[in-house]
Amino acid sequence: MTPTDIGQFIVDYANQALADLGRFEKSLHNLKIGGYGALTIGAIMATAPDILPLAIAELKRRRPMLLIEVSTVTSDHLLVALEKGELDLVIGRPTEQRHRAIFDVEPIGHEELWAFVAEDHPLAGQTTIDLAMMRTFPWVVQQKTSPMRHIIEHMVAEAGLAPLDNIIETTSIFATLHLVRRAGMISILPRSIVADEIGRGGIKRLPITIVNTLEPYGIIRRRGEQLSNNAEELTGILRGLMI
Repeated sequence: MTPTDIGQFIVDYANQALADLGRFEKSLHNLKIGGYGALTIGAIMATAPDILPLAIAELKRRRPMLLIEVSTVTSDHLLVALEKGELDLVIGRPTEQRHRAIFDVEPIGHEELWAFVAEDHPLAGQTTIDLAMMRTFPWVVQQKTSPMRHIIEHMVAEAGLAPLDNIIETTSIFATLHLVRRAGMISILPRSIVADEIGRGGIKRLPITIVNTLEPYGIIRRRGEQLSNNAEELTGILRGLMI
């Protein structure tokens, strides 16, 4: 059964109210035991190795009893949760035009993208490669609604090539890295995620420039809503880290 517009409005409102109640209960419990309440945030994967842990570490230093929950997936999934009221704020980027009307976005950073393969992959020893060569191998990519997937599809189309057809889709960084290492696949991820992995060995960056056509990622909040003190504190820390 498909709800009417009024019915859908009621369902959405009820879901947000339940999410707000859940966060209220967690915050209240934390306050009762001498803490600072709770904070639920979402962040894109590019922030996970550096800016996100640094910001959380500083916030915990200032508010050691604060209960923090972190969800790290792609922007499209995070913004669904933010719209439903399941997250207090998101570090990511809009993925739909309508997001401009319902969220406020404060840009704070930009990713450098690297293509990479396992050290024993046939392309690993090449000094020059192009997309036509890369397209003949299997790829592991994010889901079709993700910004990173849009970059890959745009890049392939601009090169005049047919869309990638030998692919595995996943939102998991862990799965991506293991599929690259052990299944002979190619992937593209932000430098912040793969640089340490390349340094440890087992995977190798490919000698090709990936142009990031996406807008900078930023702090995203629901428009018209006042952030909690905890969320405001985190946004201030994030701004300071990006100066």
